[in-house]
Amino acid sequence: MKSVITLFVSFIIPLLSFSQDVSENILEEKVGHLECKFEKNISDGDTFYMVLIMYQNAEYQHIIDYASVMLTDSIQLNELIADIDSAIVKMGDASNKGKSFTWRRKRYTMYKFASSNDSVAIYNKDEEYTYISKKVLIKLSNWLKTIEFPA
Repeated sequence: MKSVITLFVSFIIPLLSFSQDVSENILEEKVGHLECKFEKNISDGDTFYMVLIMYQNAEYQHIIDYASVMLTDSIQLNELIADIDSAIVKMGDASNKGKSFTWRRKRYTMYKFASSNDSVAIYNKDEEYTYISKKVLIKLSNWLKTIEFPA
């Protein structure tokens, strides 16, 4: 009997403690060269949501090096939308031609360089970056505005 209990504990208990991570795409869209996702993730019984904006790191031309900006709540999402919309306005204003602007947040930094009035560079917190045209920024802003984090 003791060996049956030992056998039970040896095989069943590890199965009960097995944890499975589950990820579900809620929204997914290719916006220009950006792969954009809004995901629901369940890990160890906790549920969390995130927005991923994935891109090829522009630092490397001859190897594949994907990078991303990850947003984990509605505050971060709204900040990015506001920053993108601000960049679009500044890029459309002829008086800003030749001027630089910076939008710096916890998870990303976005630059409009003086040398370009039709694109921005966005860097994640690891300083991996891509260039985004005004046309793609407009599409990205519109897509981001469709996302609602659960309360």
